[in-house]
This record gives sequence, structure tokens and C-alpha cells, in this order.
Amino acid sequence: MMFAGLMYNDLGQPVWYSARGSMVTPSLFSGELVLTYGGPTLEGPYRHPEIAQSIGTMTIQFTSDTTATMTVPDGGQVELVRYTF
Repeated sequence: MMFAGLMYNDLGQPVWYSARGSMVTPSLFSGELVLTYGGPTLEGPYRHPEIAQSIGTMTIQFTSDTTATMTVPDGGQVELVRYTF
């Protein structure tokens, strides 16, 4: 599985959080959460992104076909719902 999320840090700069790996069980994903920053912009020249650091391990527990709970390394949890097109 591959997880990626584009967010903004406290300074308003864009950062990517990503994790990848195999499913632990059919309904549980666990992977190393990595913070990446400094990549290209929409209108600027290409800049190679930099990996700032490994944040720790994150999990995603799928609770149904359309919902899941993501737990980040500090223990915080985020409820996820599938986006319907």
C-alpha cells in the first residue's frame, strides 16, 4: 500500500507525508511515515525534493469498505472516509 498526504507546515510551506509497505492483515496497514519537502512548484523549475526525516510508524485500520482510522506516530488519530466522485 502507498499513502501520501500533501499538507502545510506551521510556516505555510507545502510538505508531503508518505508511507508504503505491505498490509499487516487484510484490514491493517503499518508503515514508516516520511516527511518530504522542497520539491518543484507548479510554475517553477524542477527541484529535487529533500527527505527531511522519518517521523515514525503510522497505521491505517480499515473499519469498513469506505472508512478507516489513521494513527500517526504521536498517537493522534484521524478518521478517514472514502471520497465519492
